[in-house]
Amino acid sequence: MSKPYEDLSTQGQHQDKPWGVEPSGMEVRAQKAPALQEKENKPVYLLARHETKGYYRLQTWTDPDAAALDVGFQEVGRYSSAEDLAPALDELPERGAFVVMENSKTGEIYYDRQANVTSGFTGSSDYDQVTFFRDETEAAAFAQERESARTGRK
Repeated sequence: MSKPYEDLSTQGQHQDKPWGVEPSGMEVRAQKAPALQEKENKPVYLLARHETKGYYRLQTWTDPDAAALDVGFQEVGRYSSAEDLAPALDELPERGAFVVMENSKTGEIYYDRQANVTSGFTGSSDYDQVTFFRDETEAAAFAQERESARTGRK
């Protein structure tokens, strides 16, 4: 048995010995520990109300520092989880009415009667913005306006 420890890793580097510890005669290589960030990039949900038109908008942001309001909106609250967000959505007067969902990157728009926004929107949804309406004609007009702006057609 010429090499008693043939299965020792050859990857990584030798760890520094703490001060005052005598060398044992055997050194083991080890991979560096992963650098963990103190806080993960968890999404932030920003709920706001349009000051003049009165409708509500919910946006999700992956970077909390970048979360900003569009012109004309007043912040109602910021939420760090779907559990925190659910009670705030339940109190909206528009709850159970009509929604226009948007993907800000692709410009995709979806308009329909409001479904369970908390579970679908905060999960792996393709949409990062939801606007709530009481009136179906207002919601349809808003969706048409956003679609026209995206495609350049009226």
